[in-house]
Amino acid sequence: MPFRFFKVWTSHTDCVALVKEIWSKPAHGNPMTVFGNIDSQVKLAVDEVNRIQNLIDESGVTDDLQQLDYNAQLILTKTLLRQDQFWRDKARVQHFMQGDRNTSYYHRLAKIKAVTKQIHFLNSDTGVLSNSTEIENHIVNYFKAIFCGANSCLVNNMVNNSIPSTVTDEDNAMLTLVPFLEEIKASVFALNGDGAP
Repeated sequence: MPFRFFKVWTSHTDCVALVKEIWSKPAHGNPMTVFGNIDSQVKLAVDEVNRIQNLIDESGVTDDLQQLDYNAQLILTKTLLRQDQFWRDKARVQHFMQGDRNTSYYHRLAKIKAVTKQIHFLNSDTGVLSNSTEIENHIVNYFKAIFCGANSCLVNNMVNNSIPSTVTDEDNAMLTLVPFLEEIKASVFALNGDGAP
């Protein structure tokens, strides 16, 4: 069961004395000994991914190197998640949402994927392509053939007829109104006053 702090404890007469007593005792261990320096762990994980990618570039793709790359990418992702959680905790961010584009984790992950997830070889009807220009041209031509060809789709209202309309015009008008100042004030005053800003 995780530790929870209840504000009511601070009203107990022995609370301050107990806190002073506990804090005066030497503490053994440090979160750094458990998790280490998170930033250096990220750097080590990135370096390992780059090292394996360089091996793949030099000696070609093998099953063993693909497995090493997969494992290194997995470790890197877990390390970045730990780092992201650490900084979110330190900044007291509670409104984080999965896929939030404003976090450094997602920027770093996108940058790493852009560098490490390049297509080096591609099988085509004419054989294996290894030149980046040939790969690029093949991919462009492939998707041009799919998306620039004659459109054989039939236009119908199946989607509109299948999904029921559950919001009436009156409900929509009410939902899109600008809130009154009293509503805004009531919402602000309903926030937890003991929460971190």
